[in-house]
Amino acid sequence: MTLPPALRRFPVLSLLAAGLVLAMPGAGRADGFYVRDLGEGGAPEACMAQALAALTAYAADTGTPGAVIQAGIWSVDAYDLQPGAVDVDISCPYRDGYVGVVLMTAHSAGSEAERAAVIDGINGHWDSDPRPQDGGATK
Repeated sequence: MTLPPALRRFPVLSLLAAGLVLAMPGAGRADGFYVRDLGEGGAPEACMAQALAALTAYAADTGTPGAVIQAGIWSVDAYDLQPGAVDVDISCPYRDGYVGVVLMTAHSAGSEAERAAVIDGINGHWDSDPRPQDGGATK
């Protein structure tokens, strides 16, 4: 079988990788990983504050002992969240002062159900925007 000229330029491995990606249903998944798109994040500072607040609120709600939460320049990580000792990263990559997409990635050696439970719980906190609000006056 000969490939059409347009496909001859691509290595076979690239075509196989593309096929595997297209075959993945729903959220991005690989062994031990679970990824969810949280939508747009707005200003980088606001995105990072919301990510930190969501991870902190989830850890407090679940009574996760020994959870370590740390913020970098454009992502916030939490380690050993329960159930299942799941590690989570919320990324707020920005360009020109705007976060176009926020990605939450979970990783563990446990079951997909544990990762999904943690992702769903954190997603609930993200959607409720648990950041401390300014106590300013309103009209």
